[in-house]
Amino acid sequence: MSTKEVLLQQALILFRKEGYDATGVQKVADAAGVGKPTLYHYFGNKRGLLNALLTAHLENFWKDFETAATYNHDIVKTLEQVARVYFEFAKKNQEFYGWFMSMAATNATPTHSWALSTLASRPISWAS
Repeated sequence: MSTKEVLLQQALILFRKEGYDATGVQKVADAAGVGKPTLYHYFGNKRGLLNALLTAHLENFWKDFETAATYNHDIVKTLEQVARVYFEFAKKNQEFYGWFMSMAATNATPTHSWALSTLASRPISWAS
């Protein structure tokens, strides 16, 4: 696993355990066994780390979701495909999914609002 991947993995563990706002970059760097400058090299800042974490987990999900949501004149099949993609993602990414859903449920901080609105602004093509 690359240093960048270890940083993302440790950030996810800490964000889920302690919360995004309560987790400092030093704690993530320490958990990954690197210095803060290394984290800053890869992500720029804590928000960059959050963005990379969301992108790493959700990029393929969105592609699969958009494909599944393509309506081919069979609404039941389309809904089954969408549900399958959603639940397969949750099963394969349990740590991320748990953290992401808890963040979505609380939506208590400006950072949570920023992260969720960034995702919500992603266009989805529903046309056939």
